[in-house]
Amino acid sequence: METQNITPQTKDSKPIKKKMSNWKLLGIFIFLFIIFAYLMGFVLSSAHLKVNNRSLVKYTLLTTNQKAKLYFGSIGSYLGVCGSKDFFVEIQNSFSVTSNQIVCNDNEQEYALSFIANSKPDIYLCFDISGKSVEISTNIISQTSCPVKN
Repeated sequence: METQNITPQTKDSKPIKKKMSNWKLLGIFIFLFIIFAYLMGFVLSSAHLKVNNRSLVKYTLLTTNQKAKLYFGSIGSYLGVCGSKDFFVEIQNSFSVTSNQIVCNDNEQEYALSFIANSKPDIYLCFDISGKSVEISTNIISQTSCPVKN
């Protein structure tokens, strides 16, 4: 009897070993796809956080500005708004700053306040009666309006 070398073959006469390497390629593809999906999720969640921070700034600005307008409506002046009770509560809660980390200046016609943005060292947020927030490089000193952004 003659000994035959038996190698499993498929319909197209190729050894099964070749098919096994296709499974390895598929496994590698799936692994790379999972890593890609994870990285895309990370990138998208970072973008989502930035949007949330913008929303937080807008909410805090609107709330603070509304309090200032109510103050103005009650006495006809912004003078003293910086010293009014609970004026900084949303800023303190939203940005984890204390009242002595917030600079606030007021006069009869306007007010401005600024504080360091904890998420960005050396960047201060400035709010004023205009209803806009501006990122500035230094805290306001005695201004009652935010500097115009260049």
